[in-house]
Amino acid sequence: NVVESEISFTNRQNGLSDSLFEGDIQLTDNQLNSLISKHETRSKRQAVTRLATSWGKTPIPYSIYNISDHVKETFRNALTHWEEVTCVRFIENGPGTDRVSIYANEGCSSTVGKVGGEQTMSLADSCKSLGTVIHEVEHLLGVFHTQSRVDRDSFVEVLSENIQPGSEHDFEKYSDTSETLGIPYEYGSLLHYSDTLFSSNGQPTLHSLDPLYQKSMGSHLPSFYDIALINTFYSCYDNCMGTSITCRNGGIQDVNDCSRCLCPQGYGGRLCEGDPEGCLKVFDATESIQKATISVGENSKTMKTDYDTCSYVFRPPPNSKVQIRVEALAGAISSSCVYAGLEVKTKADARPRGIRHCSTDLPSPWYVS
Repeated sequence: NVVESEISFTNRQNGLSDSLFEGDIQLTDNQLNSLISKHETRSKRQAVTRLATSWGKTPIPYSIYNISDHVKETFRNALTHWEEVTCVRFIENGPGTDRVSIYANEGCSSTVGKVGGEQTMSLADSCKSLGTVIHEVEHLLGVFHTQSRVDRDSFVEVLSENIQPGSEHDFEKYSDTSETLGIPYEYGSLLHYSDTLFSSNGQPTLHSLDPLYQKSMGSHLPSFYDIALINTFYSCYDNCMGTSITCRNGGIQDVNDCSRCLCPQGYGGRLCEGDPEGCLKVFDATESIQKATISVGENSKTMKTDYDTCSYVFRPPPNSKVQIRVEALAGAISSSCVYAGLEVKTKADARPRGIRHCSTDLPSPWYVS
């Protein structure tokens, strides 16, 4: 997982693993006391209650202090990503006693939701990828990690024998079903643990009940369902009351422009009826096997403050299916997709994230869509 690898490594290197909840969450005294109380009265496999509070409809004031220029630009890009797809707004050096202060400090971490007064987010120089910063901002907005949802046992199995001693509490789950807000569980959520996070032996701590997603837990950017969760939590859809449109292919109304739809990856157009906008290449599938080389981005050793993305659509003849296999990846690759990766979406429902490949798991199986 692009994000959890960077966060976990940075916080471990700074000796912060024992002082942060779930690896990167700063708990208030009230939150910690609530957790301790639940932990003392329940078994480890039972749930703890939801703790986060939203910031409401007013812009969230923040101030930036001693973070590096690169991380500062990445942080502002992260805020823009959330503002473009939700009704949440941020204001730098804005008024109010309830506010966020961003420091370099040590490690990558954030408080969860609005806790009152000044609260901090730590973004050290090594918290440099856009995915890491967007991840911390989603915590700031009030969301805990996905695999702590009350319904997680229907999707993943926690392998306790592989968890490093002292990290067992990082695999608790929440009892308050309103935490899901009706949003489906998703392996590819930005806030989902990777499969080996907090492992004592390099073996998985989480086993995906859908084997295709074993190496595709977590993400580098908010998923479609991550966005829907924030929009629901902050009542953003109230912006479009009285304006009715019919979105296609799983799209939902764009809370920043109620005449348009926000589309899942792979679709675009006002009503999500067409191809995605931006970089796009379309291939016509044939009965015989074809080989295609695709590329995105540029050959550079400098980490950018945003990601380059491109969509590739493979279209079969009428009444046919597409069969596809990923043979190899080259360039800025890593085992955790921290620099680049490829996502394959084969399901009729385009809303969930697809199966991700980075480098070490290739060639892939044959996928049929």
